Amino acid sequence: EKTKIIDSNIRRDRDGVFKQMRLLLLGAGDTGKSTFMKQIKLIYLNGFRKTEIETFRIILKENLLNTAKELINAIKQLKIKTGKSVKDVIQRIMSAEQLTPELGLDIVALWNESGARKAWEKNNEFQFESCGDYLLDNAERIAKEDFQPTEKDILRARRRTTGVVELTFEASGRSFTFVDVGGQRSERRKWLHCFENVDAVIFFAPLNEYDMKLYEDERVNRMRESLELFHEISSSKWFKKTPFILFPV
Repeated sequence: EKTKIIDSNIRRDRDGVFKQMRLLLLGAGDTGKSTFMKQIKLIYLNGFRKTEIETFRIILKENLLNTAKELINAIKQLKIKTGKSVKDVIQRIMSAEQLTPELGLDIVALWNESGARKAWEKNNEFQFESCGDYLLDNAERIAKEDFQPTEKDILRARRRTTGVVELTFEASGRSFTFVDVGGQRSERRKWLHCFENVDAVIFFAPLNEYDMKLYEDERVNRMRESLELFHEISSSKWFKKTPFILFPV
């Protein structure tokens, strides 16, 4: 009888563990962790609230303006000649502090310039938003006053994560909590607070960053940074018995 009770308790405890999973998302900055969290929210939590959509609307406008300015920076650094017709356009974009519908048309004119396309071919040498070409392709629409972002737009909105973001949802009779932390070097000191009671680590490793430089230190290759970070984390005493899931993106 005692054996049956013990077996029953073990099964109960085991089922409880497997019904509540806590997964920690790690990786260097700009590796797709926050995008993954947004996809989870779209699939399992019925998408975003109106206030969140409004925030993404603002972020996308900022992303577009920053991308246009970085494109102009690339044109200048690469010493690419542009037509006389875009000189005033470049000046207006560089002096702008916020996106307007008129500025959106200026960005369209810039993006249609052959010199801008040549500069984009070297985008790996600069710190462009990861979906910069998508933003530029949709510049006129994003710049409109009544712009409302689609799900596709929201997945491409970029703002660097600071602090810790948790997302809990249920699927297949289990509760999952994903924990997202900022991947930039300045944010990693906060990771230690998230290491306890983790059932698995999902490490994001972008394969397309083999020829790109780190945002915080342009002397460092992004893929090299990811490799060294993965080695450091997977060798940590905190994760000796923790499963790792390598997530190439």
